[in-house]
Amino acid sequence: MSEPPDPHDARTPAEFAAALRQLRKWADRGRRSLARRTIPDRLPPGTRALPPEESLIDFVRACGADPATTEAWRTVRERLARTAYPDQDEGQDADQDQDRDDRDRFRYAPMATTSALAAAGVLALALWPGTPLSATTPPAPKPSPPRTVVVGIHPADAPDRCLTAGQELGTAREVAVQRSCASAPLPEVRLEPDGAADVYRIEWHGPDDGPRCLGVDRSRTGPGALLSPGDCTGADSGLFQLEPSGGGHRLRPLHSGLCVGFLPPYDEGAEAVQTSCTGGSDQVFHVSPR
Repeated sequence: MSEPPDPHDARTPAEFAAALRQLRKWADRGRRSLARRTIPDRLPPGTRALPPEESLIDFVRACGADPATTEAWRTVRERLARTAYPDQDEGQDADQDQDRDDRDRFRYAPMATTSALAAAGVLALALWPGTPLSATTPPAPKPSPPRTVVVGIHPADAPDRCLTAGQELGTAREVAVQRSCASAPLPEVRLEPDGAADVYRIEWHGPDDGPRCLGVDRSRTGPGALLSPGDCTGADSGLFQLEPSGGGHRLRPLHSGLCVGFLPPYDEGAEAVQTSCTGGSDQVFHVSPR
């Protein structure tokens, strides 16, 4: 493909998604592309949702588009959003995204501030007229990360696959990918507690080498960085918080607070990538003893 795909050729969200995949192939810059967001649950079955505008712009720019081309993709996305999903309130989507951002900010606020806010909330509830404390509903129990040393880490959307060793698209560099758990050889994966609550190192043990720790490339803090094995230095970019989500856990690099997902298309060999947290199932993992 000598010329990049033209977004104006897309007449449906599915064609738009296909054009984005072609754009990535044309750019041949997979390691800088960003994972797309998950299909919202409220869309009718069988439809393919449009990516959020901010994610689209980041993706197109990562593929090398100039401002005019980026604006063309944004305009086509806006047109498809109006015609394909007339009942979908994109303002509501933006509000939900903002809500998630707000939750993330509060989650990583200083512990003293969080404790003070929690205490103030309990006190306000106790003093509010006509509101008995017994009326509050206790939170549902959260799944606990296994303390077993040797584990399998499975994408929730592909439970027969494992987060394991593979190759970066277009190179021979070893990175983390999703592959069939039946593939051989796979490194032994060990989840090692780091001391802090729900914070772990992900160690790879091969038959001929010692432990290597999975970490974010070059300790980058922004979306788009791949995950690769390296020396176990104890740096925050090689530590992951296992946060309960969707019946499993999200992997959140400690240094960035972002989430681990995969680059599209989500097939065998898809590279793991640090990306913005969306709350989608494509960022949920099941961690099980082996």
